[in-house]
Amino acid sequence: MKKVFCSAILFFCVLTIFAQIPLNHESLSSSVSAYVKEREAGLASVAVGVFSNGETVYEDYFGYADIDVKLHADFETVYEWGSVSK
Repeated sequence: MKKVFCSAILFFCVLTIFAQIPLNHESLSSSVSAYVKEREAGLASVAVGVFSNGETVYEDYFGYADIDVKLHADFETVYEWGSVSK
């Protein structure tokens, strides 16, 4: 779990560094997908959202909300606070 959390924090730090660069949706999508693909062995699921000027400019979901029944993560997936707020 720490590995997943650290990866997520690192990813968001990288996004913050590039926050002043104009967003290219295709480039962002491929970058996020590549990042998650490299780390998917340690992930159950992850939701990624990028916001600019109060609007959602990128949103995607990866992995399973329930691995046992292969239920894909989506906008309704509930994540426990403990896993995102440490």
